[in-house]
Amino acid sequence: MYQDTDHSHRALHNEALINAVWAAEKGWTPADILHVLGPKVHPLLYRAAPRVPARISSPVLRKQWLQLAPPPSGSLILPEETLRKLSLELLRLPMLRDTELLVAAAKDRQADIDPKQAKMREKINNLLRKAESTPFENEADALIANAQSLQQRYRVEDVLAEHAPDFLARRVHIHAPYVKHQASLLGVVAYHNGCASILAHEMGIACVVGTAEDSAHVAQLFDSLSRQCDWYMRSGDGAAQARSRGETAAYRRSFWLSYAARISELLDEANFTGMSEAADARTAETGNEADGRSLARQAIPALYERQVGSEEARNRLFPHLSAMTLSASSWAGVHDGASAAEKSHLAGDSIDSSSQRQIAS
Repeated sequence: MYQDTDHSHRALHNEALINAVWAAEKGWTPADILHVLGPKVHPLLYRAAPRVPARISSPVLRKQWLQLAPPPSGSLILPEETLRKLSLELLRLPMLRDTELLVAAAKDRQADIDPKQAKMREKINNLLRKAESTPFENEADALIANAQSLQQRYRVEDVLAEHAPDFLARRVHIHAPYVKHQASLLGVVAYHNGCASILAHEMGIACVVGTAEDSAHVAQLFDSLSRQCDWYMRSGDGAAQARSRGETAAYRRSFWLSYAARISELLDEANFTGMSEAADARTAETGNEADGRSLARQAIPALYERQVGSEEARNRLFPHLSAMTLSASSWAGVHDGASAAEKSHLAGDSIDSSSQRQIAS
């Protein structure tokens, strides 16, 4: 009896390992699978990682599997029922079609970043950190606008350089609930930074297609905005009133959509300012106002072409796209979402501990 049980467990384990390797061949990174299936799958992925074949076309994908760290604690041996369930879930994972354009992590690309780009990125990061750490809303609003305007100035300089852009894919993980509503915010941030996005899996695997720098900014900005939107959505007076009326779900869905709509307006204004500042800088540099106007005339269609290029690259990767139709049914959620967008302080992964305490408090 013990031998039969041991044989059954080994068979289940081997089947689950095969399905994990197959998931890798379909384009899934360990982080993607952990996001969808949870930490219980970590021991299985760790055992499967050395078996991921070298024929996987994406070096980024293969590297992420080979560098997977062991589970933080606990046994690597999973119970039969857990193995059976995970094996089936791994088998059902769909193909992720952005693998060929998958971008390396920022830390792996640092050596490729030109010093001028690195300096500009550091300025933007500093503005974003200050925006979230300040207790004064007006000061934060100004820092937010400055950060996005500076990003736009950087994009203007980059788009006018004499080289064709490389469109790459970057994955963003969206945490439930209201995944589709959060994806609408990601789409807004992507659009205003020359990228295109898609929700590739209903459990929150999104893909942002654009240049490496543009998509990195999108991921950083979305991470901050979604975290802050969630905090405002749960903490305001409107949230308490919605709970008392039993309308929490409608309130939160409407909040997300309204927040995204207002963020779109704010980013549009900041981008216009950035374009104007780039033109003014060119005028000051050459002493000829016509040069500033010429820069704007060249940059606007070039930025548009980059946006179109991102969308075409996304559509090539995901040829069977369908639009999401989302509606707001809570006026209170619409009002409070727009108000929260006005108050948001933007920052990325480098936010300091004092800023984290402010948002969590």
